[in-house]
Order: sequence, then C-alpha cells, then structure tokens
Amino acid sequence: MQTKKSLNERCMNLEKSSFESTTIFKVTVGLSESNPDAYKPKLLSIGPYHKHDSKLGSMEKYKLCYLQRFLKRKGGFHDVKSCISEMDKLKDDALKCYDDIGGLIDSCNIVEFFLEMLLLDGCFVVDYLREQCKILRTGEDMIINRDCIRNQLKRDLLLVENQLPFFVLTKLYEMSKEQCEEPLIEMVEWTFSLDKSSIESEGNERKFKHLFHVVHICMSCRPSKIKSSNTAEQIIVIGSLFGIPSQTNRRRNNTDQNMMWNKVMPNATELSEAGVSFANVGNIFVRSLDNVNDNDLKDSTSLFDIKFDNALMTIPCFRVVDDTETFMRNLIAYEQQCSDVNHRYFSDFAVFMSCLIDSEKDIEEGGEVNCSIEIDETNNGEDPLGLKTKKSLNERCMNLDKSSMESTTIFKGTVGLSESNPDAYKPKLLSIGPYHKHDSKLGSMEKYKLCYL
Repeated sequence: MQTKKSLNERCMNLEKSSFESTTIFKVTVGLSESNPDAYKPKLLSIGPYHKHDSKLGSMEKYKLCYLQRFLKRKGGFHDVKSCISEMDKLKDDALKCYDDIGGLIDSCNIVEFFLEMLLLDGCFVVDYLREQCKILRTGEDMIINRDCIRNQLKRDLLLVENQLPFFVLTKLYEMSKEQCEEPLIEMVEWTFSLDKSSIESEGNERKFKHLFHVVHICMSCRPSKIKSSNTAEQIIVIGSLFGIPSQTNRRRNNTDQNMMWNKVMPNATELSEAGVSFANVGNIFVRSLDNVNDNDLKDSTSLFDIKFDNALMTIPCFRVVDDTETFMRNLIAYEQQCSDVNHRYFSDFAVFMSCLIDSEKDIEEGGEVNCSIEIDETNNGEDPLGLKTKKSLNERCMNLDKSSMESTTIFKGTVGLSESNPDAYKPKLLSIGPYHKHDSKLGSMEKYKLCYL
C-alpha cells in the first residue's frame, strides 16, 4: 500500500489465499477499544506486531541468552548463519501467517529483520518451554528463575497478537532436540497445564497454528478425567431456553429466521424471583499459574458445565487472578476473528454471563463469587546492550555477558507494575541517575546540584 500501484494492479495482485493463510491477527478496534491493554504484552514481544515497543526492550537480552544456549546445542556460535538459512526456507509461509506488516518494518531490511525475529523469538519460546519442563543439559542453569517474571511471561505468550507460527517452533525444536526428548507439544501441555487428551485428539502437530491455538483447543474441550455426558454445547442449549443468540449457531444457520430472537434472557435477579435457585459446582481445569497435579482434578469440571434442571442452575466456580480478563478477552477475540473456529464457546459463555449478571444485585442472587486476587510483582533489568546499534545477531550473541543481568540492581518499573499509576514511579522534583535525566520538568533542581557540588 506504500507504493504507487494503481487500483487495478492492487486488485489483480490480491490473492484470496492471503486471507485464508492469515492465522496471527491484530485484534480489531471494535474488540479492543474497551480494554486495549488486554491485547498488548507487558514484558515480552513475540512476533512482529509489538517488536518496536520500547517498553519491552528489557527482555531482548534474555532472548539472546536463550539463543546462546540454543546455539551451543547446535555446536557453536558459527551456526547462526545456518540457522538463519533454515528460517529462510520458512519465510514465505511465515509471512503469510500475519496481517500486513509492511508498515511495521523498514521495507529495505524486512527480510533480514523477519528472519532474525523468527530465530531470536523462536529460540526463546522453544528453550523457555524446555526450561519450564526442567529439560536442561549438564552444566545448564535456568536463565529466568523468578516466579514473578515467569507469571508475566505466561500471560504474554498467550496473547493473540504475540505469536509465532507453530511450524517455526517445531522446526527449531527439531534442530536442537536430543534423542528421547519429549515432543514439543507435550512441553506446551506441561507449561500451560493443559489437558493432554485434547491435544492428542487433534492428531498431527502440523494442524496447530500457534501456541494460542493449542490452548484454545484444549480450553474448548473437557478434561478426559471428568466423567460426564455434558459437553460445552450445553451452554448453547441453556442459552437458547432463555433466548440468547449463539455465536456457534449463527455460523451454522445463516437464515433470517435463525438470526431473529424475540426473547430476552432474564438476569439472575429476575430468575430468582421466578423461583430459580443457583449453586456453585466444582473447579475449573484451566491454565494455572502453578502446575496442576492429579489431586487437583478430583472435583474438576469445565467452564461450560452450566446446568439447568428442576429450577436449579449450577454454574462452575473459577478462580479470578490478575490476568483472567486478559486471557478470556483474547480467547474471545481469537474466536471472533479466526474464520475456521467452528465452536465459539467462549463467546457464547461471555454473552450468557453478561445477560445473567446485569448488576451487583445479580451477583448476590447468584450466590458467592469464589474469587481470589493475586498480584504479580515483576522486576526486570534494563537492556545494557544498546540494541539500536547495527550489530549482527551473531555479534550481539557473542558479546552478551550473562553476569551483566545478574549485576543489574537499579531497574525501570515494568509496564505490568506501572500501568495502573505510572506517576508513582517517576520523580516530581529531583532526578537521580540516568533514567529521568532528560525530563525537562525536573530541570529546576540542576542549579541546586551545582551548589552542592
């Protein structure tokens, strides 16, 4: 679109397949405007969409550390060139997975930038998954060993806009795996506490588009350990009883008759007044901040196990943490924008709950909300590498000193911590140190510093 091509040329060059191959989207304004930060990474950029966000620069040195370790598995730093060559073979297919990224990248260096990004970000994801699964060779240490950082990384790895094509991750994994090492998909399952049987039912790993696609598949299914005849479709059936239009049914039946709904679902207060009772049941089997073991599954259920029988509505209770809204919003955005999602269960769930809970009074009528709030406190160091320089990826990797991260003691607050009140982390009168040195509002104190000098 930046070139002066005629409308005719642009129309002739447009391929319908370019739409169908796009699997990693930018969330539309209509979906994101109510809470745009829910779709943005706070610590880690993966892929091209947020690559130039300066607030995420501190993680770049960690990516280089993971690349270093990855390359040692391959035989040394001279292997960067061969790894780039392997990424070049996937470049065309990988580019098709994204919306137009021409405006995000300097057109003169788009190929070099894209290939380095695939290698650097891909090695980070693959070796970070290994690290979470405790797959370390003799002499290797964990690069990121602070829980507060790991929690935010999990959040950022499960954003719609923050993904790499799964075939890129698979290729990098195959390039560095050892014999008898567990499959990549099992490492994903372990890291994000997913149900393995849901993954196995999908068959070949080539069907997976990216990490978030894997998680959506697993979250849309019921854990295999739960014995019940109910499925996620039950929420659609219950919704239809009260007149809720199903996103899933709309896709299946596109006639005017099926699009018309002349009922409105009553909220919890109105249902209670009509004689309906509510009860909480079970616990949701979901991606957790901690590992899930077999004992945790004893009373597990599905998010969609909402039942209505003999004037009793039972709704599964689930734990609410800081990133619950972000996770749910991204699941819904993925369903709304991906053309081949057949079951929009999370969208249906959101519509159902929105109708059911219309005010604070509805929460009281529906019973206690089982909610625990956890605040992740993340501290990370600044990037001492000056990535604005034109050093090659190989040079940056060679020059990286891991001790430089360990010696960092004065940090800039991360986006995740500062976004609710950014002014709480900024000086109002006096600048000490380099971070706020060029803030013109603090200039009046400079003459006093000279007096003390």
